[in-house]
Amino acid sequence: MKQSLFFHPMSRQKNLFSLGLLYLTVYACLAILAFKVYTHSYKSITLNTRIAAAMNMEGSIDLALAELMQKLSFSLYNGASDRGETHRLLVSKAKEEKKASRQYALLFFTISIVWLTAHYFLSKKREDPDRFWRHVLLISALCLLVGLVAPMMQMTAHKELPVLGDVVFKYEAKSIYSTVKSLFAHGSLIIAGLIVVFSILTPLLKMAVVAMNLFKVAPSLHKKAHELIHLLGKWSMADVFVVAILISIFALDTQNFTRAETDLGVYFFAAYCLLSLLVTHAVLKETA
Repeated sequence: MKQSLFFHPMSRQKNLFSLGLLYLTVYACLAILAFKVYTHSYKSITLNTRIAAAMNMEGSIDLALAELMQKLSFSLYNGASDRGETHRLLVSKAKEEKKASRQYALLFFTISIVWLTAHYFLSKKREDPDRFWRHVLLISALCLLVGLVAPMMQMTAHKELPVLGDVVFKYEAKSIYSTVKSLFAHGSLIIAGLIVVFSILTPLLKMAVVAMNLFKVAPSLHKKAHELIHLLGKWSMADVFVVAILISIFALDTQNFTRAETDLGVYFFAAYCLLSLLVTHAVLKETA
């Protein structure tokens, strides 16, 4: 009896190669999308910083004087018009970058949901739940990376003043990484250390231990790894998430901010928290 083509060694190698190529392509696309989210968010923040600098007290006074000179010269001097045009271009570019970052984020989450859904049903069909949770772990790692470096909050202190118009007193965008960097620079070592431990080191350690279980690495250490996962699981990532946002707010040097806006880093870090809790629970349940 001839051996089935499906079980032929060459055919099996081709299938494995095709499957590996598919995995590589999907995760390469997700990594590129995650990078695009960060870069476009960073460009948007950079442009907003330039806009805020042009609208601070000094810039507003210069603009008011330029408008006065333009009126007195009957528009022979058009410095105010040139500044207005530059401002409009910066605002338009910042909006474009912000829109692009959100489109890439939406595409990232859409592909991730479709990919995980497909592997959920495939793992149920093959009775191999670890297959699904491995992919959950990989996507959660990408979410964590973006959540740490992408801005979580944008805050602006501004007020409408007579003659000068809308004056920006302070503009800042904060990510977990930039918050830690700022706290270390200002000597708040304890708070910065707590954020590093609970928002960066603990998630990385938890992912490494969970990966060791899911990818069947060092089976002799699985019992100790399970105990460590159970210990780390007591620290709720949702609580750490709230603390990270509060620290991002209170780490600012100014008060009375009149406008605050959440940014994409919040959603990626929240996605990591959710996926991490699910995969940790699954591993603990399986090894219980």
